[in-house]
Amino acid sequence: MNKPAFTFDPAAHVYRLGDTVLPSVTQILKCVGLLEYRGSNEYAMALGSAVHRACELWDNGTLDEERLEDSIRPYLDAYKRFIAESGFEPVLIEQQIYHPDYLYAGTIDRVGILNNKHVLLDIKSGSPHPATELQLAGYHELLHVSVVDDPERAYILYLANTGRYNLVPMEPRKHIATFLAALNVYRWKKEKNL
Repeated sequence: MNKPAFTFDPAAHVYRLGDTVLPSVTQILKCVGLLEYRGSNEYAMALGSAVHRACELWDNGTLDEERLEDSIRPYLDAYKRFIAESGFEPVLIEQQIYHPDYLYAGTIDRVGILNNKHVLLDIKSGSPHPATELQLAGYHELLHVSVVDDPERAYILYLANTGRYNLVPMEPRKHIATFLAALNVYRWKKEKNL
């Protein structure tokens, strides 16, 4: 029997395993009310997506910096500063992965080498939020069941519009039970049409 194909539609931001739509880590946390940003708006969300895309293109060596919008430039400068100062070497960049048992998916921002350790790195251009611990727990679990070795450490990299960054260590293993509880609540809400 053939294994169903895992696909991602970036325009609709939909993950599928065969014909089955898989919820994303972010969708799960938003649905259960754990990932609500006060003051978040379409502009902030679009800016965050643009910053991620610029960092991805820069990592891949395909960014045309002449065409970069001024509002994104300081965030990219912060990312470049982080790379230069830390020596971080990306191994996986914006990698879509799904969990074959729990049937959810997500896009891992970066997996790479930092201080000779295999690490998970999540990039943020907004304000810190407590649920990012749960987000990283969901991503760490995705890596745990994929072909990638478990990261030894996990970090959130906050990029600021000042060209500065803040690297915050996380402990995703401590929060996996809470993330899986959120996944169960998500499924219950979907089953009850709530």
